[in-house]
Amino acid sequence: MAGQTGEIAPADKKLYALRDATATVPYIPLIVASIMSKKLAEDLDALVLDVKTGSGAFMQKYEDSVRLAEALVLTGKSFGVETQAVVSDMSQPLGKFVGNALEVYECIKLLRGEGDDAMSSTMTLSVELTARMLILGGVADTMESAESMIDEVLNSGRALAKFRQNVEVQGGDRRGHPTGSRHRCSAPLGSSCSSFSGRCTWERDAARLPQEWQGGARDGVGSGHS
Repeated sequence: MAGQTGEIAPADKKLYALRDATATVPYIPLIVASIMSKKLAEDLDALVLDVKTGSGAFMQKYEDSVRLAEALVLTGKSFGVETQAVVSDMSQPLGKFVGNALEVYECIKLLRGEGDDAMSSTMTLSVELTARMLILGGVADTMESAESMIDEVLNSGRALAKFRQNVEVQGGDRRGHPTGSRHRCSAPLGSSCSSFSGRCTWERDAARLPQEWQGGARDGVGSGHS
């Protein structure tokens, strides 16, 4: 829910800048250090990580993603944190929406029970990560019982209430939700087509993208909807 700060893993920002300058951003030991320094600074008992693979991820090859996942898990366990990692596909955008605000909008729709088939991949991955966390936390014994608990919390509205509580704790307006016009956002550039079939895939050649589209969350291993 946060990156490095002056109090949490303050060296990470400097190390990332060094990685950027030395073309070592995708170097697994440094990725592990960047991710786990922030996680371990929170004094965790258990941790579930979502490690991406595919054309939209740093680790495009599945074997490399598995190597990263194994290194993350080993590091977590060496610090006494019960750690698991799920390797999930990022060959195309997860769910229905793309972009920070729109992805939050999608998650709120799911929390309200207003999701559709196009959002199913977001829900499936989120449920798996949450179920694994429930097991590691000793709340559930099996994936089946954990998933049943998750269904109950979603259907009762308790999950949405907890989201609003998290927003309030971080200084946001818990009454706000992205349905009104003031919450809607759109890209400055757009296009349309008369028909489409097939899969939406990521373009990995950043040199072909307009300059204003480049940058952002490049160290995205282990992030995503969750």
